Amino acid sequence: MLFRSKDIYEERFKMVKELFEENRILVSPDAHAYLQSLLSIIVSRNKELKDLNIRLVFSKDDWPNAYSVGEGTIVFNAGLFVYLKNEAELVFVICHELSHLYLDHRNKAIKKNIDLITSKDFQNELKRISKQEYGAGAELDKLLKSFAFGSRRHSRENEAEADRQAMLFMKNTGFDCMGAITCLRL
Repeated sequence: MLFRSKDIYEERFKMVKELFEENRILVSPDAHAYLQSLLSIIVSRNKELKDLNIRLVFSKDDWPNAYSVGEGTIVFNAGLFVYLKNEAELVFVICHELSHLYLDHRNKAIKKNIDLITSKDFQNELKRISKQEYGAGAELDKLLKSFAFGSRRHSRENEAEADRQAMLFMKNTGFDCMGAITCLRL
């Protein structure tokens, strides 16, 4: 079993490429200009974001989500607007996704997962399981579940860290932080 970081990064590029090829990006000049104006305010008031090479795109996808792809692209789904009560919440969501970029969560998670999967202990456990005559499937399932649960715990920690950083970014913007508090419960 060979895991290469190159493959993971190529998958990420493919995901961004598909957004455009599948015509899922909203190209409305007004919507784009609005999001870019908010992004500009956030970046101009948080100097540490200036060198991130950020691309904020508005997706036609109707499920409520925004996400950072990890190489500078942030996607904001149209379906999330239904749940936002005010502009401050929108700014908070953008700040949250910028925080993932700033804190390099995607790249750190990729590295951590590759390091774990390619570790001597993990590989030895796979070899041990593969040599079992009976119950190998159940043992492999148990190993993969422990890996998945560890990743989820790490993901929750990243979300909390991104929320804290987003509040710091937002404080600098001049938008009402209290108007965005409900975002922490979305």
